[in-house]
Amino acid sequence: DLANTAWAFATTCMHAPIFLNAIADVALPKISNFSQQALANTAWAFATAKIQAYPLFDAIAQATIIILNDCTPQNIADILFAFANLNIEAPALFDAIVTITLEKLNQFTQLALTNIVWALATV
Repeated sequence: DLANTAWAFATTCMHAPIFLNAIADVALPKISNFSQQALANTAWAFATAKIQAYPLFDAIAQATIIILNDCTPQNIADILFAFANLNIEAPALFDAIVTITLEKLNQFTQLALTNIVWALATV
C-alpha cells in the first residue's frame, strides 16, 4: 500500500526525495480510491519529509473534500497540518474543513482543534 510505504519511509527520517516523488507519481492516479487514513498518512509522510508534491497535494485536497464528512477529526487535523507544514494553499479544502469542524465541534479533541487553528493561521 502506497500510503503506508510513504508513511513508514518518512518515519525513518531518511531524506529520499526521489523515492517519495516516485511514490507520488504512482499514487496520483489512484488517490481518489484512498481511504481517509491513507490520505492522512500520505499527506503526513510528505510533510514530514518536506516534499512539496503539488500535484499530489491537489489530488489529496480534492479527494478529501469528497469524503470529508466521513473523516475522523484526527485525520482532518493531520491532513490540514500537512498542507500548512508545507505552506501549500488549498482554499476549497480549508473552507470545507472549517465548515465540517464547526458542524462537528464536539467531536474534536482540544489538540485536534489547536492543530486546525494553527494550520489555518499558518497558510
